[in-house]
Amino acid sequence: MALAEVLKASLKEDWRPIPPSWHVIRQKDVKHYGKVEEFVTMVTQTVPELLSFKQTAQLILGLRARVSRFHKSGWMS
Repeated sequence: MALAEVLKASLKEDWRPIPPSWHVIRQKDVKHYGKVEEFVTMVTQTVPELLSFKQTAQLILGLRARVSRFHKSGWMS
């Protein structure tokens, strides 16, 4: 199952990270990427075969890099 499918499935259940991770990614809402990172970590700990260690690391590091650039650019007040 691809990460996108997991994110979409999470929207169909009662439990939803706020704001929903799929919408955060689609809208490129960097200020909520920390929540997406938490969600990815939780999902990959629950279903370790979903992503390889390398894929998980790349995804999390990519999210952190965008957040870092977001803060450095002064977009955050």
